[in-house]
Amino acid sequence: MIDVIFFAIGLIIILGFFSYLFFEKTKIPDVLILMFAGILLNQSVSALRPELFIEFAPYFGALALLIILFDGGINLRLKQVLEELPKATAFTLSVFTLTAFSIMLVINLFFGWSMLHGLLLGSVVAGTSSAIVISLVSKMHVSEDARIVLTLESTLTDVLCIISTIAIVGIPPRALQT
Repeated sequence: MIDVIFFAIGLIIILGFFSYLFFEKTKIPDVLILMFAGILLNQSVSALRPELFIEFAPYFGALALLIILFDGGINLRLKQVLEELPKATAFTLSVFTLTAFSIMLVINLFFGWSMLHGLLLGSVVAGTSSAIVISLVSKMHVSEDARIVLTLESTLTDVLCIISTIAIVGIPPRALQT
Protein backbone atom coordinates (compact mmCIF):
# COMPACT_ATOMS: atom_id res chain seq x y z
CA MET A 1 0.00 0.00 0.00
CA ILE A 2 2.86 2.38 0.79
CA ASP A 3 4.27 1.84 -2.69
CA VAL A 4 0.97 2.97 -4.19
CA ILE A 5 1.03 6.15 -2.07
CA PHE A 6 4.63 6.96 -3.05
CA PHE A 7 3.82 6.25 -6.69
CA ALA A 8 0.86 8.63 -6.54
CA ILE A 9 2.93 11.34 -4.83
CA GLY A 10 5.69 10.98 -7.42
CA LEU A 11 3.14 11.09 -10.21
CA ILE A 12 1.62 14.25 -8.76
CA ILE A 13 5.03 15.94 -8.53
CA ILE A 14 5.90 15.03 -12.12
CA LEU A 15 2.46 16.12 -13.32
CA GLY A 16 2.83 19.38 -11.38
CA PHE A 17 6.12 20.09 -13.13
CA PHE A 18 4.71 19.42 -16.59
CA SER A 19 1.49 21.33 -15.87
CA TYR A 20 3.62 24.33 -14.86
CA LEU A 21 5.49 24.11 -18.17
CA PHE A 22 2.12 23.83 -19.93
CA PHE A 23 0.93 26.93 -18.06
CA GLU A 24 4.00 28.85 -19.20
CA LYS A 25 3.16 28.13 -22.83
CA THR A 26 -0.66 28.30 -22.84
CA LYS A 27 -1.56 30.33 -19.71
CA ILE A 28 -4.05 27.59 -18.73
CA PRO A 29 -3.79 27.38 -14.92
CA ASP A 30 -1.83 24.40 -13.68
CA VAL A 31 -4.26 24.05 -10.76
CA LEU A 32 -7.03 23.04 -13.16
CA ILE A 33 -4.83 20.42 -14.77
CA LEU A 34 -3.87 18.97 -11.40
CA MET A 35 -7.50 18.88 -10.22
CA PHE A 36 -8.60 17.16 -13.42
CA ALA A 37 -5.73 14.67 -13.09
CA GLY A 38 -6.80 13.92 -9.51
CA ILE A 39 -10.32 13.18 -10.66
CA LEU A 40 -9.04 10.90 -13.44
CA LEU A 41 -6.59 9.18 -11.11
CA ASN A 42 -9.30 8.53 -8.55
CA GLN A 43 -11.60 7.03 -11.18
CA SER A 44 -9.00 4.92 -12.98
CA VAL A 45 -6.79 3.41 -10.27
CA SER A 46 -8.72 1.00 -8.10
CA ALA A 47 -5.88 0.57 -5.56
CA LEU A 48 -5.85 4.31 -4.94
CA ARG A 49 -8.37 5.05 -2.24
CA PRO A 50 -9.00 8.68 -1.24
CA GLU A 51 -9.22 7.77 2.44
CA LEU A 52 -5.51 6.91 2.33
CA PHE A 53 -4.69 10.51 1.46
CA ILE A 54 -7.25 12.14 3.75
CA GLU A 55 -5.23 11.12 6.80
CA PHE A 56 -2.16 12.93 5.43
CA ALA A 57 -3.95 15.83 3.72
CA PRO A 58 -3.55 18.35 6.58
CA TYR A 59 0.20 17.73 6.65
CA PHE A 60 0.60 18.05 2.89
CA GLY A 61 -1.60 21.15 2.87
CA ALA A 62 0.35 22.79 5.68
CA LEU A 63 3.66 21.92 4.05
CA ALA A 64 2.54 23.26 0.66
CA LEU A 65 1.27 26.49 2.24
CA LEU A 66 4.49 26.86 4.20
CA ILE A 67 6.58 26.52 1.04
CA ILE A 68 4.36 28.92 -0.92
CA LEU A 69 4.40 31.57 1.82
CA PHE A 70 8.15 31.19 2.30
CA ASP A 71 8.70 31.57 -1.44
CA GLY A 72 6.41 34.60 -1.52
CA GLY A 73 8.17 36.18 1.45
CA ILE A 74 11.69 35.55 0.23
CA ASN A 75 11.04 37.66 -2.86
CA LEU A 76 9.87 40.68 -0.84
CA ARG A 77 11.98 43.56 0.41
CA LEU A 78 11.37 44.58 4.04
CA LYS A 79 11.42 48.31 3.29
CA GLN A 80 8.80 47.96 0.55
CA VAL A 81 6.66 45.69 2.71
CA LEU A 82 6.67 48.22 5.55
CA GLU A 83 5.74 50.99 3.11
CA GLU A 84 2.86 49.01 1.58
CA LEU A 85 1.59 47.38 4.79
CA PRO A 86 -0.82 50.19 5.81
CA LYS A 87 -2.36 50.27 2.32
CA ALA A 88 -2.61 46.48 2.18
CA THR A 89 -4.12 46.29 5.68
CA ALA A 90 -6.77 48.93 4.93
CA PHE A 91 -7.61 47.27 1.62
CA THR A 92 -7.77 43.81 3.21
CA LEU A 93 -9.98 44.85 6.11
CA SER A 94 -12.42 46.76 3.92
CA VAL A 95 -12.73 44.08 1.23
CA PHE A 96 -12.93 41.23 3.73
CA THR A 97 -15.59 42.97 5.83
CA LEU A 98 -17.66 44.04 2.83
CA THR A 99 -17.49 40.57 1.30
CA ALA A 100 -18.32 38.70 4.53
CA PHE A 101 -21.32 40.91 5.30
CA SER A 102 -22.53 40.83 1.69
CA ILE A 103 -22.46 37.05 1.72
CA MET A 104 -24.27 37.07 5.07
CA LEU A 105 -27.06 39.24 3.66
CA VAL A 106 -27.41 37.27 0.43
CA ILE A 107 -27.51 33.94 2.29
CA ASN A 108 -30.06 35.33 4.74
CA LEU A 109 -32.33 36.96 2.16
CA PHE A 110 -32.26 34.36 -0.61
CA PHE A 111 -31.68 31.10 1.24
CA GLY A 112 -33.25 31.82 4.63
CA TRP A 113 -30.18 30.99 6.68
CA SER A 114 -29.72 32.74 10.00
CA MET A 115 -27.49 35.79 10.09
CA LEU A 116 -24.96 33.90 12.21
CA HIS A 117 -24.70 31.04 9.73
CA GLY A 118 -24.49 33.52 6.86
CA LEU A 119 -21.72 35.42 8.62
CA LEU A 120 -19.90 32.16 9.28
CA LEU A 121 -20.04 31.26 5.58
CA GLY A 122 -19.03 34.81 4.69
CA SER A 123 -16.00 34.70 6.97
CA VAL A 124 -14.91 31.38 5.50
CA VAL A 125 -15.10 32.41 1.83
CA ALA A 126 -14.39 36.17 2.05
CA GLY A 127 -10.65 35.84 1.77
CA THR A 128 -8.43 35.22 -1.19
CA SER A 129 -6.20 32.20 -0.91
CA SER A 130 -2.55 33.05 -0.48
CA ALA A 131 -1.64 29.71 -2.03
CA ILE A 132 -3.28 30.79 -5.28
CA VAL A 133 -2.59 34.53 -5.24
CA ILE A 134 1.13 34.33 -4.40
CA SER A 135 1.82 31.72 -7.06
CA LEU A 136 -0.19 33.62 -9.69
CA VAL A 137 1.29 37.03 -8.86
CA SER A 138 4.80 35.62 -9.14
CA LYS A 139 4.00 34.49 -12.70
CA MET A 140 2.33 37.72 -13.79
CA HIS A 141 3.98 40.88 -15.05
CA VAL A 142 2.75 43.45 -12.53
CA SER A 143 4.43 46.32 -10.74
CA GLU A 144 6.41 45.61 -7.60
CA ASP A 145 3.95 47.63 -5.49
CA ALA A 146 0.97 45.67 -6.82
CA ARG A 147 2.76 42.38 -6.19
CA ILE A 148 3.55 43.35 -2.61
CA VAL A 149 0.01 44.58 -1.88
CA LEU A 150 -1.55 41.43 -3.34
CA THR A 151 0.84 39.15 -1.47
CA LEU A 152 0.20 40.94 1.82
CA GLU A 153 -3.55 41.07 1.19
CA SER A 154 -3.83 37.36 0.50
CA THR A 155 -1.73 36.50 3.54
CA LEU A 156 -3.73 38.82 5.80
CA THR A 157 -7.07 37.45 4.57
CA ASP A 158 -5.97 33.92 5.43
CA VAL A 159 -5.43 35.11 8.98
CA LEU A 160 -8.73 37.01 9.02
CA CYS A 161 -10.63 33.99 7.73
CA ILE A 162 -9.25 31.76 10.47
CA ILE A 163 -9.67 34.23 13.32
CA SER A 164 -13.16 35.39 12.33
CA THR A 165 -14.37 31.83 11.75
CA ILE A 166 -13.11 30.70 15.16
CA ALA A 167 -14.70 33.76 16.79
CA ILE A 168 -18.06 33.22 15.07
CA VAL A 169 -18.12 29.51 15.93
CA GLY A 170 -17.61 30.53 19.57
CA ILE A 171 -20.69 32.78 19.58
CA PRO A 172 -23.66 31.03 21.18
CA PRO A 173 -26.66 31.21 18.80
CA ARG A 174 -28.88 32.54 21.62
CA ALA A 175 -26.59 35.57 22.03
CA LEU A 176 -27.82 37.04 18.73
CA GLN A 177 -31.52 36.37 19.36
CA THR A 178 -31.86 38.76 22.30
